[in-house]
Amino acid sequence: MRHKGVLWGVVVHPLYRNVGVARELLGAAFTHARTMRLMQIHLRASTENHRARRLYTSSGLAGYGVERLSHPFPCLYFDEETMVLYLDGEHADASLLPL
Repeated sequence: MRHKGVLWGVVVHPLYRNVGVARELLGAAFTHARTMRLMQIHLRASTENHRARRLYTSSGLAGYGVERLSHPFPCLYFDEETMVLYLDGEHADASLLPL
């Protein structure tokens, strides 16, 4: 599908957290997506990763679903929230509509 992109596996080393690196990476990804004329960007984040989800929400992404027991980790499974950012103004409010 050429109208949407997926961000996956983005992690900032602990030494470089809290200085805006993640926000800069997101901004660069959004800019690149716009140059590619994508309409939307999707990503998933563990529901336990509150910092990442706050960053994504403050960057304009909105959650639209949670997959239970999605991500296996030794002896544990984590739920993941799927989030989207609509890059075109026409669909920007679509994530606020009820399912």
